Amino acid sequence: MMNKCIPIILLLFSLMACRNDTEVKPTEKAKEIKPSDTWSRIKDSEKEIRNILQGEWGSIEDSLYLMVFEGDSVYDVFDEDIDEAGRFYISKNCPDADQSENADKQHMILVKAGDNLCYSILLVNETDLQLLYLAKGNMLSFKRNSE
Repeated sequence: MMNKCIPIILLLFSLMACRNDTEVKPTEKAKEIKPSDTWSRIKDSEKEIRNILQGEWGSIEDSLYLMVFEGDSVYDVFDEDIDEAGRFYISKNCPDADQSENADKQHMILVKAGDNLCYSILLVNETDLQLLYLAKGNMLSFKRNSE
């Protein structure tokens, strides 16, 4: 019986000798980045876009159309008639939308009358705003109205 156990014991010792005990150490750059830092930078970017959007934006294509952002509310105004208010938020992803072509963009999700309308933010700065409505592929271009 002892003769049968010796090959098994030798096999176990061989397997233990092959075990990889090398420790994987993170790079110095990886040590500097903490998950909370990354999350914080994403949230700061969303806040920055939200802050830039505040105010009135006039459509370049239709001089009678305005989008007005106040806090987390957005209003569509057409020929001085205010449409039902909606809420908006900035996100990296859109629910139920094909964003394969715009995966690297931030998105504005407009929640209005129970619907989630998703726009890719193609350009936003203090004077210009370009949105791509993902459901239909419409490009909307705006200039900030001077106050």
